[in-house]
Amino acid sequence: MDCAVDSGLHHGFRLAEWEVHPALNRLRHGPESHSVEGKVMGVLLALAEARGEVVSRNELFDKVWPRQDVAEGVLTRAIHELRRALGDSPQQARFIETVPRRGYRLLVAPEPLTAPGDVPRSRFGLAAAAAVLLSLVAAYAYLGDGIRTSPVVKSIAVLPFSNLTGNPDRNYIGEALAEEVIHLVAQQPALTVSARTSSFSFRDSGRTLAEIASILGVDAIIEGSIREERGVQRVTIQLVEARNGMHTGSSTLDIIDGNLFDAQRRIGQSVFSMLAKTGATVDTTIQTTLGGTTSDAYDLYLRGRAELHTRSAASLQNAQQFFDEALRLDEGFAAAHAGLAQLYLVSRYYLRLDAERADALAQNAAERALELDPNNVDALLISAILHCNARRFEACLADFRHTLNLQPGNAQARLWYGQALQMLGYLAEAQHSILAGLRLDPLAGSTNTIAAQAATVIGQNSELQPTAVKARDMGALLSVHPFIFHYYRVGEFDALADALQQYYDVIGVPPQAAAIVYRGLQGELTGDEILDSLTPLRRPQNDNFARELAMMGMPAEALRAMADGDPVSSGNMSDLWTPEFRPVRALPGFIDYVTGLGLPGIWRNEGPPDACRRPEPEAFCAALPAKEPA
Repeated sequence: MDCAVDSGLHHGFRLAEWEVHPALNRLRHGPESHSVEGKVMGVLLALAEARGEVVSRNELFDKVWPRQDVAEGVLTRAIHELRRALGDSPQQARFIETVPRRGYRLLVAPEPLTAPGDVPRSRFGLAAAAAVLLSLVAAYAYLGDGIRTSPVVKSIAVLPFSNLTGNPDRNYIGEALAEEVIHLVAQQPALTVSARTSSFSFRDSGRTLAEIASILGVDAIIEGSIREERGVQRVTIQLVEARNGMHTGSSTLDIIDGNLFDAQRRIGQSVFSMLAKTGATVDTTIQTTLGGTTSDAYDLYLRGRAELHTRSAASLQNAQQFFDEALRLDEGFAAAHAGLAQLYLVSRYYLRLDAERADALAQNAAERALELDPNNVDALLISAILHCNARRFEACLADFRHTLNLQPGNAQARLWYGQALQMLGYLAEAQHSILAGLRLDPLAGSTNTIAAQAATVIGQNSELQPTAVKARDMGALLSVHPFIFHYYRVGEFDALADALQQYYDVIGVPPQAAAIVYRGLQGELTGDEILDSLTPLRRPQNDNFARELAMMGMPAEALRAMADGDPVSSGNMSDLWTPEFRPVRALPGFIDYVTGLGLPGIWRNEGPPDACRRPEPEAFCAALPAKEPA
């Protein structure tokens, strides 16, 4: 079948009584309107473009999730969402038919709402007048009496600089230059900058700068390019304001003798100068986050960073080689030590490196980086995580706070600091920090998963759903985790069993565990039968079933499972504060458990957890030491 793009449908089309607006991700029927996720609309558009022909699952994956490794269930859920929005059902299909072993097809012929460029005459005059008026306003803002009437820039996104050299091996330079601009702007207290993951997701997307700015919710975009002219690498940077699309600043500079470190310093100065001209509040004394080194060592470091971001086993091995080579040239290069610390930390997941050995290597590298540069943000973040993993919570919080003092706009620091606060029971403060991170990095699957988990812990099911669905549609590794609590709370035990099955597949728990939990929730097994069945399947480093035991009304058994497992690795310290664990927190042994984790010492210095700040504090709070006076 020919599934070529029919551009007319992108402008909107009608399905029977429904109007479909792909650009808005919206379906409308009279006063009734449904918004859907972009990927869900992508599936509907692909079916509409097929004009009644069957579209296979593979074709839909290729069109809607190109070059992405996503779970099979993502497409099934997208079809479910479409049917729900259209009031359709698989049993009595009116719009979308499932063709067994082949795929799906649309049963209603789509009718374009308007041909491309065919705007109704009654609207054209208004649209043209509005466009002229906006142009006059923009011109006055920039030319009229020198008075600027538009709002100042307070938020930006930095796109990866385009590699126009004709040499794909130079891609890492464009990424590195843009990433350092992000780090520099993240230090500005009066500005926010979208995180690397979200900004770089628009590489080769075909989106306009206005669309990108709208999606990311920023006032301006910084873009750049690298060319080679007569053997000289030339970098061009420009600032585009989202509200009017005007290029309000540009700069061109040469990379002299391949010195990327010096180039980044000069690019940072140019960006700050351009932002200041828009009225943005800019501290021009802020310097690059990297200490000086040789050009060759710095180039190797940047190559290592590019490989590190790819996260495959082969790329991580390449990254280690680049970092090691950089350190052979300059053993005192703090950033290269920090790069190794990051690499070792993720190696437990991607290279199957023993967790204890991975943490030890990461800690040694992070400590060396901080000896050389106490303000190296990458090393501080790794140090904070390792302190939390080892239950050195005071040191963990101190490192996160130091990082955020250096870079208030660091999305990763906001997210991970929020997770640390959540583990310690400071749920409101945790959610505030995590949502700040989500605003800075809205298009990362892991970010949305963390936000959904925060909503899960605090019991906000309505807040959980949008971020959880977004994370799931992005194919985030553990995006199914927040759905476990959600399905339990709404009593959808069949869906809960499916979610547990997916979660267990990821973390390596035998598949029969989901069936045991399902039967336990249905009351088909006694407590002893549940324990006898689950105990042989336990994996303390990943999941000891404390959450499931709490759900099945076995709080004492849940507490024992938590005490036997690794609370940090298993995530139990966050689950501990969910509504489902309130019976666990009411047990006499709970205070002994949290004392063993060292939490009362934190609470004495930082204040009691949220569970003890309510109008009716929970029972364990009476045994806590009083907060030390400031």
